[in-house]
Amino acid sequence: MAIQDPVYDSYLDKDAFFDIYLMLLQTFDGTDADAYVDLFFEPSPVNMSILIFVDEDAKSDFADLAIEMKLIPEIAETCAGESREDKLRRSLGLKSKATLSASGKKKQTKQKLQLTFEEQAAKKIAGMQKEISRCRQLLEAETDFTEREKLNKKIHLLSTKVSDKDVTV
Repeated sequence: MAIQDPVYDSYLDKDAFFDIYLMLLQTFDGTDADAYVDLFFEPSPVNMSILIFVDEDAKSDFADLAIEMKLIPEIAETCAGESREDKLRRSLGLKSKATLSASGKKKQTKQKLQLTFEEQAAKKIAGMQKEISRCRQLLEAETDFTEREKLNKKIHLLSTKVSDKDVTV
């Protein structure tokens, strides 16, 4: 059995759907006129093992209820996705803007946040460059072939990361 997801219009298997929306589904207990699953879902005419929303209003109402219960994020937040800056922050292991805001740093201006981001990125890159130098020194002194291979791979990996970060920052 599969059930239509209100956000992506794709079909989730019932276990995945229940993992996300079970708390909302439990409120459909028939205690009032709006508390029936049949108001939201119907079997698909194409495949009876798939439940689909009866109409767009039902899908929208279901999504609104799920948002109110904090089962899913706001639709605008879901559609916005991850910004390029947030993706870079994540790849560098830095805190995102949302995390910074949530941790009480909401009063920072956008300029200060950008400066902090650039400083953190530069610090991370400097650390990688320092590790590359250290590996090169070890490589010069190393005589074991397998150890030299490992060091070369590490140098190559770090060099690639550093060059990617320089382009983006």
